[in-house]
Formats: sequence, structure tokens, C-alpha cells
Amino acid sequence: MYFSVPFNGDDRFLDELNKSKFFPYIKEIYFAGDPLIIPSGRRPKIRSFIKRMGTAYYFDRNYYNSYLTNLILDCKKNGIDMNLLLNFNGRLNKSAIQYVSKLIELGVSVLTVGSYDQLLQITRELKWNVKIQNSVYLSCQDIIEIKNLIKLGITVLLLPPDFNHDLIIIDEIYNFLKRKKIDLKIMLNEGCLKFCSHRKHDQIEAQYYKIEYVIKDIINNSESSRVLNQPCRRYLNKYGIVNTNFIHPKNIGYYLKFNPIFKIVGRSFCTKNILQTLNAYLSRSYNGDLRNIIENFKHSKEPVFYADIAKTKFLLNEG
Repeated sequence: MYFSVPFNGDDRFLDELNKSKFFPYIKEIYFAGDPLIIPSGRRPKIRSFIKRMGTAYYFDRNYYNSYLTNLILDCKKNGIDMNLLLNFNGRLNKSAIQYVSKLIELGVSVLTVGSYDQLLQITRELKWNVKIQNSVYLSCQDIIEIKNLIKLGITVLLLPPDFNHDLIIIDEIYNFLKRKKIDLKIMLNEGCLKFCSHRKHDQIEAQYYKIEYVIKDIINNSESSRVLNQPCRRYLNKYGIVNTNFIHPKNIGYYLKFNPIFKIVGRSFCTKNILQTLNAYLSRSYNGDLRNIIENFKHSKEPVFYADIAKTKFLLNEG
């Protein structure tokens, strides 16, 4: 089994990963670039790069970019792909093109594209010598749309997570990809509702989250007391987790025949939880609190244990 893991904005991430027993199983690290140049589809993960000056706090941009440089160079030396996330609508502007070009020169070997405009821009105009993967932002509803993505230049296909539990559809997709020599990637632990009508709105909202809001969240808004406003969380509180897209570690064996790269979701996880998630899937066993390994459950106020009737307990904004 080989895994794609997230860089979570922890400046100890590389050291912890290097010394872990999981290092030989890492195929790829995906990461967000400088958030002042390109958004990445989530609130910027920059906790270790927030510095204090007097009574004020600021984002140490130079430190962040220096750390990314070291991360890219170290992964290149160890044969690990670095996957840059371009999770936003529209095309890359001039400054973004220059920035991405520099990262590719350093050793970035995969770009995750978030829109059809980006995909066409990269494949037809920029023609960078990299692999190109679809983001979950690039919606795919069926095999026809997947085939169209391949035709337009996708070389690594992230299985739309709505199909995670449909082994018949996955088998059809896998056989098509194999003929085209396209890699398959399967997202394991997102934990969002399948075919959720709120996904698009949440993605748009997260794209342009300002740095000053992130700093305020980190300093004043503890994750342990985070109030959420996504309507889908109400569904998980009321009806439970059974219709979400996560794949339980004990079921990962069903997917090995598709020879995928397994994607661990967790840019908002601490490094300890990312390693715990890797351990669960590699051992194909987990009996603990799912908040520790399934990203969308992490803010539940009570433990979430695997069962058909399991429910979350999100603290919701009723305003």
C-alpha cells in the first residue's frame, strides 16, 4: 500500500514523518503553496508560521516558503512526489504562474487542478512537465465525465469520493484507467456526505479565507470550542455517519485489487493524528474514536465510534 499524505502547516511535520515507521509507504505529499499567491481550497494551514511582534501577530511568509523549499528538496531526494494544490476556480494569473513554475523547478511533480479553466490552461498553454490530478473541486458525476477529464489531460485520477463504496463502478473506472495508463487515487477519510448538495458552497466559501481571519482563529478561537454552520453537520447529528464517504480501515482490503494510491485527508489534523491515521489503514484495523482519523468528524463534541447507528455531536450555529 502506498499513501498520499497532507502537509498540515506543522514545521515539525517533515522530521516526524522521516523518523516514523510509515516513511517507506509514502508515495506523495500534497501541500498548499503561499496563500498570498494561490488559494488551496481550505483555510490556510499556517499555525507554525504565525509569529508575534509586540502585541500583534503576523504570518511569517518567508519562513513558510523556506520550509516548503526544504520539504520539496527533501522529498525529491527520497523519491516522494510533491503535489501542489490549486483548489480554486478560474485561471492562474501571472504571479501564480511564476510561483508555480519556480516550485516545479525545485521538484514539484504533480499539480492538483480545481477547475476546467485551470486544466485547459495548464495542458494547452503552459505545458509544464508534471502529472496532473483532478481536485474534488472538479466535480465528476459519472464515467462519461471521468473519461472527459482524461481526454483533457488528467494523468492521475482522484476517484470522486461519492463513489467510494461502489466497487462495481470503481472496477469499471479502474479497467478504463489501466488501458490508458492513468494512476488511480482513492480518498479514504474525508467523512463528508455522499452527493452532498452543500459541498460546492462550502468549497467556494473556503477558497478565499483571509490570513487575518486565520490568525484570529488560531489565537482566539480554539478548535475544541469551534461552532460550525454547515447544514450537512445537522444531518450527521440527526441521522448519523452511515451515508458519508469514508472507508473504514478494516475495509481497505476490498480496494487493493485496484492498485490505488490511498489519499489520507487531514490538512487540519495535527501530525500525531496523521500518523495515527496511517497506522490504522496500514494495520487495517481501528476500534477507537473516529474523530482522530476521519477529518470531518473531528469537531464532534462526543466520541464517534464505528456503527451503523453512530452519530456525531457537532456544536452548531443556530443563528
